Amino acid sequence: MSLDAKQKFSQAMNRLGLIPPKHIIADAKLHSCLFESDTQIPEDGWYIFSEKKPAMGLFGCWGIKRARRWLNKKYASMTTDQRTEYIDRLYAMRKERNRHRASRVETLIHEAVEVRCDDPGCQAELANKLPINY
Repeated sequence: MSLDAKQKFSQAMNRLGLIPPKHIIADAKLHSCLFESDTQIPEDGWYIFSEKKPAMGLFGCWGIKRARRWLNKKYASMTTDQRTEYIDRLYAMRKERNRHRASRVETLIHEAVEVRCDDPGCQAELANKLPINY
């Protein structure tokens, strides 16, 4: 039996340690999901998926600072026009991810100010939560 694009995308997410939702939302927007070792922060995992041909997506985990891209077609088999469209869509997805990352950083900084995080241990913990560029 052949797997559809959503099933293949879910499997790729799972290989990174993400727990995909039962119903992948294909709107090219960022959505939260669980990471296999989540205990307190269920939104650590994230994904962006589009079924527009060829189906593609990004997924990752803020906690382990890793991300992957996924394409339901071999890049080498794409025409120049298809590659250009793919790259444009990929940049749009990355822009969506970066917008959410900036919001997440702002929230963490606000939390640090609220608790007056003067303790070096607290500062180190917050620094580990800050997403890096990937």
